[in-house]
Amino acid sequence: MGGLYLKEIMAKSSSKVRCAVIGLGMGWNHAKAFKECPEAELVACVDMNPAIYEKVKDWIPAEAFFTDYKEMLKKVKPDLVTIALPNFLHATVAIDAMRAGASVLGEKPMAMTTREAIKIRDEAAKLKRLFGLNLSYRFTPQARALKGMAEEGFLGKPYHARTQWTRLDGFPRFGGWFGQKKLSGGGPLIDLGVHRIDLALWLMGNPKPLTVSGATHHHIGVTRGKATKQKFDVEDLAAGFVRLENGVSLVFEISWGNLQRKTEDMFTQVVGTEGALIHSNPVDGYDFKAEYVKREAGQYVRGEVFKADADFRNPYAEMVHCIVNKKPFLATAEDGIAIQQILDGLYKSAQTGREVKVKA
Repeated sequence: MGGLYLKEIMAKSSSKVRCAVIGLGMGWNHAKAFKECPEAELVACVDMNPAIYEKVKDWIPAEAFFTDYKEMLKKVKPDLVTIALPNFLHATVAIDAMRAGASVLGEKPMAMTTREAIKIRDEAAKLKRLFGLNLSYRFTPQARALKGMAEEGFLGKPYHARTQWTRLDGFPRFGGWFGQKKLSGGGPLIDLGVHRIDLALWLMGNPKPLTVSGATHHHIGVTRGKATKQKFDVEDLAAGFVRLENGVSLVFEISWGNLQRKTEDMFTQVVGTEGALIHSNPVDGYDFKAEYVKREAGQYVRGEVFKADADFRNPYAEMVHCIVNKKPFLATAEDGIAIQQILDGLYKSAQTGREVKVKA
C-alpha cells in the first residue's frame, strides 16, 4: 500500500468516522452507504478477488484496496469495520477488527454458534468497542411504524407471534457456500429466518427464548445437488416453535424451496391482549404493508398503518451516528445472541426429535 495515501488518511481530522468494508460482494452496498454518509469517510475496502476493485475504484484509490483484511487493519486502523463475508468468518474477523481498535457492524447471523456470539459480545465489552448487527428489517419504514405502535402500547401485552419467509424455489447461488453447513451454519433458517424471527421478537419487546422445538427438511436441495454434482447439505425448510419468557410463544416457517402459491411469501404477525400488528408482502416482491387489528366497542377494526418515521438512517449511517454520539446501536450483541440461541436450538431439536432448553 502506498505510503503517501497512508500518511494522508492517518493525518485527516477525526471529525469523521473512518470506515472500512471487508467483503465486497454484498459489502459494495456498505461502501456506497459510507460514501453517502456525511459523518463517514470510506478509507479502505477488502476482498480476496482483486478484480472487484472495479466496483469501488471511483470511491477509493487503488492503495486503499486490500486482499488481506489483517494487513488493512494494521496499516489503516479504521474506526469502524463492516463485515460482509461467509458466515463461518463472522466471529473471527469481528474479534480481530475489535482487537485492532475498530468498532464493528456485522451481517447476520452474528456467528456460527451461540458460544461464538457470546465471545464477540464479551470481547466488545472488554475492549470497549461498539458492536452492532445489521438486522435490516428494523430499518424499514413499515417495521418502524409498527414498532412505534408497539412501544405506544397498541398491543397491550404481547403473547404470541407467527412469522415466515418461504420461497417456492429460491436457493441462493446454488453450489456455493450458502448450501454448505461448514461454511454457512445452515440453510434458509440462517439466510432468511434470522430477519423474520428478529422482527417478531423486536415487535414483542425482545423476550428471551427459553425452549425451542422444530424440524428441518431437505428433500429438494439435496436431490438437486446430487443431480447436478454440487455441494448441498443444509435444509430446504425449517419450522419451529419457541417458548419465550413471560409465557410468550413464537411459531416460524422458513424455506428456500416449498410448494406454495406465491414465489416469495413473507408474513409476521404479533398478537397482544389489545391488538395485533402485521408485516407482510401482499404480492410477490419486497413491497411491504404494515397493518393492525384491534377490537373496539365489540367490533373488530382492521387498517393499514400509513404513519412511519421518515427521518431515520440506514444501518450503516446509523452505526456511524452511534459511534459519533457514543450511543448503542439499534440491534445489539444481546439481540444477536438470542437469535443464535434459537438457531442452535432448532437444529439440535431437529436432530434429536426433542424440545431443547436454551442455556442461559
